[in-house]
Amino acid sequence: MQFVDVLGTTLVIAALPTMLADLGAPAAAATPVVTVYAVLFGALLMPGARLGDRYGSARVLQVGLGAFGAASLAAATAPSVGVLVGAR
Repeated sequence: MQFVDVLGTTLVIAALPTMLADLGAPAAAATPVVTVYAVLFGALLMPGARLGDRYGSARVLQVGLGAFGAASLAAATAPSVGVLVGAR
């Protein structure tokens, strides 16, 4: 799990200047994009583990991958910084 968190944050930090330029957003918008992802990732670890215990790890993983894919698509097509932060 730590690898996924570090990879996700590192990739966004590398691509963030280009993403913000494409959205016409100021550099100050970089902080919420990265921070919201890291905080929510950490906050969802324990509920995800609990759901895995209750409903089965494979099922929760499949739902999580589907949600991650949908959020990634929303982030890739975000028309504004608010949508990007929400999708992240």
